[in-house]
Amino acid sequence: MATITFATKLKSDGSLKIPKEAVNRLGLHPGDEVQVNVETIPNLHTPEEKEQAKLQSQFDTFFAELDISTFESP
Repeated sequence: MATITFATKLKSDGSLKIPKEAVNRLGLHPGDEVQVNVETIPNLHTPEEKEQAKLQSQFDTFFAELDISTFESP
């Protein structure tokens, strides 16, 4: 099972948008079923807090991908 971590905002109608990059990386197509785990993030006020959250998300994605990667000896 492939996974990816991303942040998105809840729309006024209660829906969430999956970023195009995530759709492409996961190879999703209309009608595909997905499992969703929702976690709230703190309300970030300063540019430093926002940058830290962005970096943390990138690290989470990197390590999730590393877990599913295979390595071959040269």
